[in-house]
Amino acid sequence: MIDDEVDSFFEEMLQEEKKKVQQVGEIIHEKESVYLHAQQQYSGSPHADGSKNKSEMAPEMASLNLDAAPDRRPQSTTFITEPLSSEPSTPQFDNPQQLLQSIQRDLNRLSSQERSHRLASMHKLLPLLKHSFQQSASNIHHLFRFIYSVFIKLLEDELESLRESGCELLLELYRGMLQEEDSSSANHIMEDVSHNGVNDIQYSTSRMDQVDESLALLIPVLSSRLQNEAHHPQPRESSEEVRHLMMQLFVFVFSNFEISDYLKPLCRIIRERLEDNFHKIKQLACESVIVLCNTRDGAYKRFLDNNPVVTKLITSLTPNLMHQRHYVRAMAVLALNELIMIRPGGESLKDLAKIIRKLASDNSRNVRENLLKTCENWFINHQDTFSFQDIFITPILIMHSDELQSIQEEALRTMDRLGQKHEEWNEEKLKDQLEYAYEDVSQATQVLPTPFHARPRLGSRLIVKHNFKKLFALIQESLSEWSLQQKKIYSQLLTVLTVYTEKDITQHMDKMLQNWFKVIQDDEPEIRQSLQEGVRIAGRYAEPDAYLPHIFSFTRAQYATSPITLANVLIVFSVILEDITPDNLKMLSKSYQKIGSELQASHLIYHEDKRVVAGILRTVKRVILSAESMHEADGFEYFLLLHKVWALPSNAAVADPIVPELLKELATKLSLSGQLSALYKQNFRRSIDLLVETRDTWDKASPEMFAFELIIKKGIASAEEHSSFVFSHLKNLTQKGQDAAVVSTMFSIIEHMFQTVGHKISNDIDVIVDEIIGVNLPWTAGKTKLRTRMLGISCLNVILNEDLCSDVQLKMLVEHHHKSIVSTLDEFADDMRILSTRSFSTYLIKVHHFLSAKQWQDSFKVLVELLDDKLDQVRVQAVETLGVLFKYVPNSIQEITGEEVFRPFVGTLFIHLDDSNREVQNAVFKTLDSLNQSNPNHAAIISQAAQSMEGRHFVSPHTKLLLQKLQQET
Repeated sequence: MIDDEVDSFFEEMLQEEKKKVQQVGEIIHEKESVYLHAQQQYSGSPHADGSKNKSEMAPEMASLNLDAAPDRRPQSTTFITEPLSSEPSTPQFDNPQQLLQSIQRDLNRLSSQERSHRLASMHKLLPLLKHSFQQSASNIHHLFRFIYSVFIKLLEDELESLRESGCELLLELYRGMLQEEDSSSANHIMEDVSHNGVNDIQYSTSRMDQVDESLALLIPVLSSRLQNEAHHPQPRESSEEVRHLMMQLFVFVFSNFEISDYLKPLCRIIRERLEDNFHKIKQLACESVIVLCNTRDGAYKRFLDNNPVVTKLITSLTPNLMHQRHYVRAMAVLALNELIMIRPGGESLKDLAKIIRKLASDNSRNVRENLLKTCENWFINHQDTFSFQDIFITPILIMHSDELQSIQEEALRTMDRLGQKHEEWNEEKLKDQLEYAYEDVSQATQVLPTPFHARPRLGSRLIVKHNFKKLFALIQESLSEWSLQQKKIYSQLLTVLTVYTEKDITQHMDKMLQNWFKVIQDDEPEIRQSLQEGVRIAGRYAEPDAYLPHIFSFTRAQYATSPITLANVLIVFSVILEDITPDNLKMLSKSYQKIGSELQASHLIYHEDKRVVAGILRTVKRVILSAESMHEADGFEYFLLLHKVWALPSNAAVADPIVPELLKELATKLSLSGQLSALYKQNFRRSIDLLVETRDTWDKASPEMFAFELIIKKGIASAEEHSSFVFSHLKNLTQKGQDAAVVSTMFSIIEHMFQTVGHKISNDIDVIVDEIIGVNLPWTAGKTKLRTRMLGISCLNVILNEDLCSDVQLKMLVEHHHKSIVSTLDEFADDMRILSTRSFSTYLIKVHHFLSAKQWQDSFKVLVELLDDKLDQVRVQAVETLGVLFKYVPNSIQEITGEEVFRPFVGTLFIHLDDSNREVQNAVFKTLDSLNQSNPNHAAIISQAAQSMEGRHFVSPHTKLLLQKLQQET
């Protein structure tokens, strides 16, 4: 049952339209009669079977009362009871008269209050009308005035299927009304008109009048069904499919017929259907916006220009820009384009800027392509709104890095066209630049990133230049977000921005550097690569004076607590030098010394974070590789810097693979043919003097101390040449009161020098032995001093093994330092005792001629005590050293060789023949065997001791072997 309110509304609407119909009824009837008469002439003689022809049918159709009461006849039992078929069969008729009669009958039944009657009529009417429509467009023209109101009324029917069929038939009717008459039918009509003397007929005008009459009924019904109800945010038409058909009908009528009288309700329909839940209806609503804005009629334009409807439409359209369906987004972009074109000014876009930027990276190709065209239109038609240009060009610049090459190239071409427009708009201002090209184009010869094939034109560069601040602020904000996709997009945009800005980037380097310092080491490799590409291009255009002060300020000590910041600054510095141009390189060369000295700051050299160290080396590498040549003073700074970094033990893993190659490259830049020996020779003395100036501040982690050690060890040839100079510094650095770690490092240098060029520096042995080693051997406290004593013994051992001392020097060594050397044998530290006992045998061999009786006794006493040491290695070395001692000790020293001392000593050795360690047993056996052969008196004592061992319950294998050997010798 149709709602009472709808019926009353519909009744009033029909009454108003009837008045209009009556006024033009006579004219229409006259024109229709002429047409039907002409058709009768064409069809031939009257029908023999007495059936009515079309001219006889016309009065019945003309008198068809659409407002008649419903049919009250009894219902037939054979009436339609089955549901409508999706594809009803088309009935066959012998002549057009039967077709028209059937259509008339079913049209009357559509007004029935019974659902089954209306369904049955529509079931039969659909194939009839479609059959009639397919035969000829003229059939639609003739039937339109009789049937349109019935179908319009069906739009209010309670049955969804009837409303749907009504929409479909109305679409067919209106489409047919736009089609031309069949050429054959038109020719016969014109012949008939000429025959009857009618000279003027406006049939097409009559046809459009009928359409206008129908629209007066249709638009209110569509408005009623499609507009939202007063207290409910949903339209009266609840079916999405029917709403979709109604919107199709609405768009078609709106697109093809003049309905300027209904603009206000139509705009409301569009606005509310933009907010519809059904995505296809949203798409049709967007199409309606495009049609509305493209209409050339002046009434439309006046309505849109003087009415806030455009603002409301933009508000309703905005959510569709982010709709989940890509075709809705694509159509919404085009619709937004038309709305903005009507209302010039950036205010409408200000709130949409963020959404527009997101659409630039939409996953739909159509959306991005539509947006590209839209932004171009906006820019061209909003040339006066300079303050909002960034909204137009940002999506275009973003699409320079699109995943599709076709869109990349189109974005590049779009920017080129906009640049051309800008040049045309500012032709007078840019005349000099365009004609004479004052700008330096040396950078343009270098490779540009994708999609650039050549240097951007002047107009495009100026557009980006004028909007740089806004674009860069947007990039800064986006790179600080958590969204990986956003960071990726805007890191690429920063590179594009740098290409367009070129040399003008210099005035913005402070802000850009601060941004790069924060994000250059992003976790995502692709983002890092994009950011570094932007830095590299910036270094191509920016002058060194624009970025060096900012870089130096961010490497100050106050940032030492932030290794990430320091590492990022150094990475940016190294990357910015990778693509530097020759002109900028000349300016940079003036700052080589400043760069080297700044990088030698203690908080950088000392830094424990490997990223900072790697950043220093990477920066030095870029400076050296980019330089065409270097002065000696510049080279010295980097020579010293590299050794400070390389010398620290904690930097070995990072520096070892890099620094040797950098030193060779530095030698090349200094015109030394890549020879490291020449490089060390040139910088040796100066670097040593400079490093020693800070010796009062040296400690166990001082980079200057480690660099001092490394330069001497790596430049050993230069150290040999300047040995006296080196040992004079070593003497000062090993005096009492010096830091024990520093003294240990100096001993390490001395040992290395003796092992490599010992014979060539033997003239300095006196200084080394007496004033360096001898001074430091007496130290006994502390682990670091222990290391110093060990290194001293090690150096002394090298000197003795290499026979670097003369007899005079050996005698002096015994007189002055024997007591200190012997004291090392009694050291509490295990490593020290092992080293000392191993070295003492060599010492005895070399100096036995100069030992006094007291010195022999002290040595013997300490060695005997070591026989009971807890360490197996010490006991082994002590036994072997005692063998050496008895080999060289004079017989006159009864305190050692006398029977009172020697016999207990032999007994002690026999006890150690049963030592738990086999190496000790072997060493004792060899020593006893050696003593037995060296001195007859000793042999007798050993034999007696051996015989006394035979009576023991247990005799070790070594003892048995020794007894057998003694017996054989006896």
